Amino acid sequence: ITTISLDLDGHRWRFGLAATRDQQLGIGVDLAVVDAGMAELRHAFLLATPLALGFISLAAWFLSGRALSPIRRLTAAMAGVTVKALDQRIALGQEDREFRQLIEVFNGMLERLERSFQHASRFSADAAHELKTPLATMKILLENIIYQPDMDVEVRTDFLSDINREINRLNLIISDL
Repeated sequence: ITTISLDLDGHRWRFGLAATRDQQLGIGVDLAVVDAGMAELRHAFLLATPLALGFISLAAWFLSGRALSPIRRLTAAMAGVTVKALDQRIALGQEDREFRQLIEVFNGMLERLERSFQHASRFSADAAHELKTPLATMKILLENIIYQPDMDVEVRTDFLSDINREINRLNLIISDL
């Protein structure tokens, strides 16, 4: 194969010659046509590259938004958790296995927290009830002693003994707590 470049009629041409034992072939190309084709190709790439990058960016934004939606839902649910709203749960959707596991763990944690707060509330209510009775009894007995100054000594002693019993009862309740 042999190539030759020539200037003919103000145009640059390139010729290629190839020969075998039985055949000969010659091809000539006007380099202005090749340069024009290369310029068109360059312009097409300059136009297509930003468009392709824009499309790829939009597709990536859309896909990442879809991929992160379970995390956004989990974040919103976590932000909404308060002592008064421990009954919230996140519904399991069509998320990936990893997100499903995370949501199941979060829902389990909320379940345990809710049970703990209910137990603590019941305990507080029971403790308050247990403490109110002895305190009310002692208050009544003390008021009788205070507002009846001419009370018999024996009755006063009985009232004070009753107050002492209630104090001992309170001490037992507090020890049990």
